[in-house]
Amino acid sequence: MKTILTILTILLSTNAHALTNVCFSPSTCCEDNIVELVNNSKETIDIAIYAFTNQKIYDSLLQAKERGVEIRIVADKAQSKGRFSFIPRLQESGFDVRIKKKVKIEHNKFGVFDQKMIITGSYNWTEAATKMNSENCMLDKRKKVVAKYGKRFEELWKMYDGSETEEITQENTTPRQD
Repeated sequence: MKTILTILTILLSTNAHALTNVCFSPSTCCEDNIVELVNNSKETIDIAIYAFTNQKIYDSLLQAKERGVEIRIVADKAQSKGRFSFIPRLQESGFDVRIKKKVKIEHNKFGVFDQKMIITGSYNWTEAATKMNSENCMLDKRKKVVAKYGKRFEELWKMYDGSETEEITQENTTPRQD
C-alpha cells in the first residue's frame, strides 16, 4: 500500500500541466520532486539552502554536474559546519558554493531550475525533513514567480561575492546541536 501511495504521489506531483504543486512531509514528495527537477535540468541550477544532509539529492546534484549543468549554491555557515552536512562534500567535488561569514543565518530553502521552475518552502534538504519533520514545499513554474526567485538568487550570489566567503572542510565542522 505504501508503494502505491508513493507512486501516486509522484504521478500527481509531476503533472506537466500544473503551474504549481504543493507537498507535505514527512513523505518523499519534496525529495522526489527536487531529485526530478535536478535530473531534468539541462543548463543551470541555483540553490539557496539552510541545511543539506539528503543523500538522494546530493547524488542527483553530482550527476547533474557530470552532465555539465552549471550549479551555484549559497549556504548557511553554521549548518554547513554540521557533522552531517553535505556542503563540504559539494565544495570538495568542485561545486561553486558561497558561504557568507557575516550573515547571521542563511535561512532560505529554494532552488531555481533552468530559470523555468522553482521549489521553495520550509523543507530543509535533509533526511529528517523527508522522514520525520512536518515541512512543506511548493513547486512553481509561473514565469513571474520564477523570475523573482531568480532575481533574489542573483542578489544573494552578489552579496556572497567570494570576498568574504568561507570554505567548509571536514576539519572545521562540528556536530549539529539540534
